Amino acid sequence: MTKPICDTSPSSAPCSVDIVGKKRVRTADTAPQRAPKKNRQDDVIKAMGDKPCTERTILEAVGDNRYTREILRRLMALSVVTRVGKGGSNDPFLYRVVKGACIE
Repeated sequence: MTKPICDTSPSSAPCSVDIVGKKRVRTADTAPQRAPKKNRQDDVIKAMGDKPCTERTILEAVGDNRYTREILRRLMALSVVTRVGKGGSNDPFLYRVVKGACIE
């Protein structure tokens, strides 16, 4: 049963808005299921393997998006991955995992 939103009689208090309806309560059955978080750094490192590879092959294996590129740059900054080449079509960048490097 809902209450009137506003009583217009002169003797009434100022108008107030009441909440109409029930508050939705989530239980374990109705809560949305979330996918487990993926560790993209590990995915990028696994995609590279032991041999040098281009950025394109890494992106094809892991997924081509902004975050994958950002992770690749971060791994370079942490000295986990090295990059060789000039970056042109004749001499593309090749990425290689540094042996003995660990991620914290």
